[in-house]
Amino acid sequence: MTRPQGFDVRVAPDVVDVLSSRRASVGLAQQFGQAMRRLEQFGTRATGAKKLAGLDPWEIRAGEHRAYFCPVPGKRVLAVGALIPKKAKRHRSARLLVITARVHRWREAVQEEHR
Repeated sequence: MTRPQGFDVRVAPDVVDVLSSRRASVGLAQQFGQAMRRLEQFGTRATGAKKLAGLDPWEIRAGEHRAYFCPVPGKRVLAVGALIPKKAKRHRSARLLVITARVHRWREAVQEEHR
């Protein structure tokens, strides 16, 4: 039996809005696209993807930004719920809680689509 290939990566409308805003550079869109292709191909094993310590979401780099995502349980789907600039070494814990809530809301919306 062969293993299924690839993952379905669902990007939240909030993330698309960030990418299409005037302040977003062409380079950010290209780097985000490359990160999403890596996620589609390799999932959580993609280069640059890492799980946040003690939290549910994962992150992947896209230039100076980080895309935060969660796998949808029981599916080969990844829900990308936030794209946040990250210039400091760490986010504050309050910021991480906001990111986690956004990612979980998007994951739940994607999960409802797949039922």
